[in-house]
Amino acid sequence: MAPLEQLKQLADELRQKSDIIVADLTTHASGAASLDVRISGRVFVLAYIPTYREFYVDQLHDEDVDRCGIGTFYRFAFEHFEPAKQKLISLMDE
Repeated sequence: MAPLEQLKQLADELRQKSDIIVADLTTHASGAASLDVRISGRVFVLAYIPTYREFYVDQLHDEDVDRCGIGTFYRFAFEHFEPAKQKLISLMDE
């Protein structure tokens, strides 16, 4: 499955899981995409950057607002979608 389809499917899964989860998918002409997940006042991002063929995951904090931009702040990088998805879910569960 293509990365964009994987992100769309995950967004749908998260929305169905709970009505307090907001999952917004943003796509770019370059093929990059980011899934922003908001729950209980926290914001998480799972992004795909085709240049590197990698998925990136992190939780945003207030200090990240000034430096936001795709590919500029992620602590976790994965070659495959499933480990990135699991990291996102584990961060959300913390």
